[in-house]
Amino acid sequence: MTRSNSTARQKIGKHIAPWLRDGNQLPLAVCYQPNRGSTNINCLHCEKCIRTASNLLVAGVAPAAAGVGVTDQTLRPSRERLDAGSVRFGDNEIFHWTCIADGARHHLESRDEYVRWLANFDFSALAKSEQPRAGVGNIPKWRYQAERLAHQIPYGLRRRLREKLT
Repeated sequence: MTRSNSTARQKIGKHIAPWLRDGNQLPLAVCYQPNRGSTNINCLHCEKCIRTASNLLVAGVAPAAAGVGVTDQTLRPSRERLDAGSVRFGDNEIFHWTCIADGARHHLESRDEYVRWLANFDFSALAKSEQPRAGVGNIPKWRYQAERLAHQIPYGLRRRLREKLT
């Protein structure tokens, strides 16, 4: 699968974040949900809205300045579903979430607890499987628990271990 040379994270970091940091507003319409209401251009609950808000938070800007006014209460249910492994993503979503997590790793000094969580979450564990499996989400419970345990290992070491094991 080919990817564009510029990910959404790079576009936000290079073009949108500086504009917003200068005090400008830029209402982005990122939502695909048809039932998002007449007053909002974004539903603030779907995967795309949460992903865009996460990108903005990693870039160090308030998502509300871009029309994606998520709150801790908005992010909490999505984070809980991700932590529980009850969400499955295709290759495209995994790619984008992994890019966001990589960006968050560059901001580990962030005071934002959500950004720190993003930096340590392994989104590849949420990949849709070819065949449905029993257990948590679509993977066996033992595998899910092993992958969650692996999150306790620093990213660089985890990556080297994965390379050795494969």
